[in-house]
Amino acid sequence: MGILQFYDRRFAVLWQMISYFLTNGFLIDVIGMAEKFYPLD
Repeated sequence: MGILQFYDRRFAVLWQMISYFLTNGFLIDVIGMAEKFYPLD
């Protein structure tokens, strides 16, 4: 029971990290696309 809870907690942290990086990568992609249409120079 304790081991299962431990792995659930580890998986939750891992998923938070994955979703965080995925969200940041998506935001970077959106910014890159916006710069193509509207150059910020």
